[in-house]
Amino acid sequence: MRGAADGQRAAGSWLAALCFLLAAPAAAQLRLVNLAEVQSGGLPVDEAVSQRSVYQQLNLAYTARGFEVSLRGETFGSSAAGSYD
Repeated sequence: MRGAADGQRAAGSWLAALCFLLAAPAAAQLRLVNLAEVQSGGLPVDEAVSQRSVYQQLNLAYTARGFEVSLRGETFGSSAAGSYD
């Protein structure tokens, strides 16, 4: 019986240590977010023409002890003539 009690104590210690580590505040954080939107279909004015467009936005941010730097990139493309950015 003593072996089972020691095993439970050891498991409890590991669980307590894990909870402590998970509850500690992070010194830094890296965040990456991507947003994508795809559309396809015709315009109400001219239903014979089918168009496709793609929009993407990528955000990257780094935060550490009150310091934050972030980057943002956007792209847009369309099958309509002359509308690529």
